[in-house]
Amino acid sequence: MNDNSIKGLSALSDSQLKGLVGDITAALGVDPKKTRGLDLNRVRATLGSISDEEARRLIDKAGKEKAEEIYNAIRRSKADGR
Repeated sequence: MNDNSIKGLSALSDSQLKGLVGDITAALGVDPKKTRGLDLNRVRATLGSISDEEARRLIDKAGKEKAEEIYNAIRRSKADGR
């Protein structure tokens, strides 16, 4: 993952971004109901301002298995044009 891939996620459509967030939160075991009212503008602002190293640190805090699921979700969203 690099800075461009993180910042590029902020350009996803609303439905694509919701799907990605859903995939990531599912990997973390978060109840999907908790992400329904998600402020996508805030998510985009965060994605636009976070560095590659910050993103990697945050994701890696989830533990190896969950972090790999998150990285895979990000890769799939890019491959699927999500």
